[in-house]
Amino acid sequence: MHSKETDTYYDNYLREDVKNYFPDFESLFDDDDGLYLIFSDLGDFIIENLSRDEFIATVADFIKIALNKGQGKTEDLIVIQIFHKVYASVDNSNRFRSFLKGRELEIFDGYLEHYLKHYNR
Repeated sequence: MHSKETDTYYDNYLREDVKNYFPDFESLFDDDDGLYLIFSDLGDFIIENLSRDEFIATVADFIKIALNKGQGKTEDLIVIQIFHKVYASVDNSNRFRSFLKGRELEIFDGYLEHYLKHYNR
């Protein structure tokens, strides 16, 4: 994990991108509570909407953009608060994975291997 690195995107722009990509998403938490709590709610929101192909495509695009703009803190946040929730179900993992490509797929698969070694599913 990379939590000690400077990540300008994480610190300054990620919140706004979440609002732009997911206008229907509302968190129980606000900016003062921090991104981990907001992304915990976002992960739940994503799981609730995984049956919609268009939505998953939007999530995949958001993740691609966030990983390209951000650094280690952004990656850690996405892995812990989104990917881990997806990994909890084989069906969700397979479905979600089919929408990823490139670097985001490599990250998803790499952390999935770690997840499977440490958590029972």
